[in-house]
Amino acid sequence: MESLVKEGNASGARPIIASPRNFWGGFALLVLSATAYWLTGNLSAMHGYTFGAGTMPRLIASLLMVLSAILIGIGLVIRGPALPSLALRGPLTLFASIIFFAFAVSPLGIVVTSFLTYLIAALATKETRWGEAMIAGVCMTVFCTALFYYGLSLPFTLWPAL
Repeated sequence: MESLVKEGNASGARPIIASPRNFWGGFALLVLSATAYWLTGNLSAMHGYTFGAGTMPRLIASLLMVLSAILIGIGLVIRGPALPSLALRGPLTLFASIIFFAFAVSPLGIVVTSFLTYLIAALATKETRWGEAMIAGVCMTVFCTALFYYGLSLPFTLWPAL
């Protein structure tokens, strides 16, 4: 990204992208918002004064596209920070915890699965203090069990079937 330079500047090459973080962040948001706008194309729009199912998603996607274009412009004009190094540990660990929950909630039950999911998610950082993570995991398990099993009466098994 630093190799993109304007030609013809004898006093020193200035990068085309002055702030890579802003530029590529704006570009990613632009792709996301354009995809959302495209995916909501089959939903009904406004009819008179009433909102259709696709009105609000398209309005939000349009607003995000405008803000993304502004962010891209800022990335081209105003100097800013470079892109940080890519850290995959956090996102991959959180993804793994979600996948674990999806596959384990039926055989293991909500209590065991929510506790283990919390502990797997705690692996996302090297700074995890395991004593605190265990206490927080128990609290989160109690909350999830109370909310989803007792409060909302969702059809989860409570404990593993032995």
